[in-house]
Amino acid sequence: MNPNDFEELLKVQRMMASKLAEERSFDVKIKLLGILESLTTSKKRRIQVEHIIIEAEVEGLSESETLRLLDDLKKDNLISEPEEGFIKVL
Repeated sequence: MNPNDFEELLKVQRMMASKLAEERSFDVKIKLLGILESLTTSKKRRIQVEHIIIEAEVEGLSESETLRLLDDLKKDNLISEPEEGFIKVL
């Protein structure tokens, strides 16, 4: 294999790894949104963050990953934090 082919192969591998990471992030956001929907029971649609963390851990997400994803979902305007410690699905 010549050096140019090898470099091209490495470039393709990096692109694939990046795409897989993006897809995983998207999949976990969907999983967390599903958890949020299942926990939404009140008319105000507010959910305690601690309750979200517990349910997410049952689904295999760590606390830090859950908090990061909640921040991402806030930035995406899919959820809000109307009061500290509570999340509302928009």
